[in-house]
Amino acid sequence: MGKRSSLLEPIAVLLAGKAKAPVSLSLSREEEFLCTHMRERTTIKLKLAAKKDGTFLGLESLILLDIGGYCDTRVGMSHTGSVAMGPYRIPHVD
Repeated sequence: MGKRSSLLEPIAVLLAGKAKAPVSLSLSREEEFLCTHMRERTTIKLKLAAKKDGTFLGLESLILLDIGGYCDTRVGMSHTGSVAMGPYRIPHVD
């Protein structure tokens, strides 16, 4: 389940506690669409400037998220821009 919300995981936790053993929760494709949230439609545009030796000079990113009116991940989306540069040191970021 590659979704953001923990909708079905609590069921697996309760079943594992009851069984006192690991459990696996698998969904069919139809169940995946019926029982979970979809990820947001996203458009990402990146421009990266680097020297010939591979040193990064700058990054410009535009990230558009279509989260709609009832998105449960709205709070988490506020940091999306900060993760665009990943673990790299880039002196000029926009």
